[in-house]
Amino acid sequence: AIMAHLALKANKPELNGKDEDKARFLQLRGVITEMGPRLGGYAYESKDMDDLKKKCEIWVSWWGGSKLPGLNALLGKNEWVMGYLTYLDFMLAEFTERTADMDAECGTKILTDYPNIIAHSKRLYELPAIKAYRQSDRFHARPYLRDVAFWK
Repeated sequence: AIMAHLALKANKPELNGKDEDKARFLQLRGVITEMGPRLGGYAYESKDMDDLKKKCEIWVSWWGGSKLPGLNALLGKNEWVMGYLTYLDFMLAEFTERTADMDAECGTKILTDYPNIIAHSKRLYELPAIKAYRQSDRFHARPYLRDVAFWK
């Protein structure tokens, strides 16, 4: 709701998806919205690095394995999730950045087979206004998760 509100407040209603695409937009929002908390939850539940890796492997084989291939294929055809920029792209890029960092720092291999998802994130972060913000003092890259998480 916050993302939709901010898009309207910024006078950018197109970031909420076009009316003719609402059903598809809501479907993809559901997929993207559920990925972060499911995977991020393991950083809170895990007692050590091996436990985190094991849980991530289960996520990839079960939930992620059913969603990531479709998103990767979609982004192989489209520059953006809906074919045009929406707040879904910001949500997916945040998930991708956090997950890529988890892969690099923890040895997980969640995004290994999904180059289009990784390229999507890089494309979004190279947009001039986004790039300028991320280089400013206002941007804070970490922590992704609260202090009580095993990995943040």
